[in-house]
Amino acid sequence: MLSGHKQLDVYTYIIDLLYVFGLFFVCVTITPDEVNEYGDYERYFISRKAWFFSLFIFLNFLEYISEARFYLASEDYAEIKTETISLIIETIGIIAAIKINNRKFQFFLIWLIIAGTLSDILIPD
Repeated sequence: MLSGHKQLDVYTYIIDLLYVFGLFFVCVTITPDEVNEYGDYERYFISRKAWFFSLFIFLNFLEYISEARFYLASEDYAEIKTETISLIIETIGIIAAIKINNRKFQFFLIWLIIAGTLSDILIPD
């Protein structure tokens, strides 16, 4: 997490605002007003899985841009390479979850994404 190292400029604000809007849309996608037309939350999630996982790709890309800007400024090219490989692997996994209709795999990937996000927040660099 690079929050203590951010250079505050217009681009940082735009990226952070887009990230917050992306998190808001994830929350809206997860918690609908009514699920009666779908039957239950599981059917609702399966019907919206492409939206849900696409939002995760969007959030990962925004986080990558934010971190890459910091690493480019500090000329830490090895870390940029690591972040790029991580983004590619995560994106391939998320696209696989969109295409694969195995519920266990999709729920496993969601928990993996949540665990990764929490570890990014809770474990210091």
